[in-house]
Amino acid sequence: MEKILVCNGDSWTQGDNPAQTPNWEAEKNLPWYDIPRNFGNHGLVSKRILYKFYNSPVWPKIVGENLKFKTFNAGRLGDDNRGITLRTIAVLEDLKNQTFDLGTDKFLVVVGWSSMLRQSIFEFQEEKNKFLKSQRRPQPFFREELPKSSMWIDDFILNVYTLQSYLESINANILFFNAFDTFDYKNSRYKDLIKKEYWFNNDPESAHFLELLDELFGVKELYDETKYMTEGHPTDISHITWAHYLTDYIKKNGLN
Repeated sequence: MEKILVCNGDSWTQGDNPAQTPNWEAEKNLPWYDIPRNFGNHGLVSKRILYKFYNSPVWPKIVGENLKFKTFNAGRLGDDNRGITLRTIAVLEDLKNQTFDLGTDKFLVVVGWSSMLRQSIFEFQEEKNKFLKSQRRPQPFFREELPKSSMWIDDFILNVYTLQSYLESINANILFFNAFDTFDYKNSRYKDLIKKEYWFNNDPESAHFLELLDELFGVKELYDETKYMTEGHPTDISHITWAHYLTDYIKKNGLN
């Protein structure tokens, strides 16, 4: 049975300019690697597929190549964790309908969660004269500006639980990690909903991707400007490094 890798997250999954080099003329040229239309978001009107980072060595592409899995990268820059949850489910439902032969362990789903402080809001855009969905970004001052942090922890847990429960229902193999923010879930009333065995190193709390860059390359802060990070995003070498760590973890833990 063909194995399928589905990856999701924000810009630390999709890629981001200037950390990666966009190619607006890129087209799908690999039989095993694709990006879902609208990244699986059925709320978007456009029917096009955005391949601008298709040629970049972002971690989903490298992990899929290492594992030799058919791979879908549904990561979407700027997305919040609720959006990541809903989009992952939508992508998998589409794939189930396309394949018609879902079986145990057919899907490996790897999600790089965004910051719990990134929240969906509606902003009025004068040029379009209407309110459109946007996000508050996870800058440090939000921790003081926003209401009690437990609200955002609870919200994150319930998003994780929704996706965790769905993935269990389709017998998917699961691997979650935090891209760049920590998750102090133990302070929540809902902490027992989190299953640690689905998380990288059985640890839901760490900022896994960013902390690996600190361990290996001395990246101390999100906005350190180095060859490993630029404008708050991992560069190609960082994506490749993280992808190999993920691949080793997946193989060691029998998720492949």
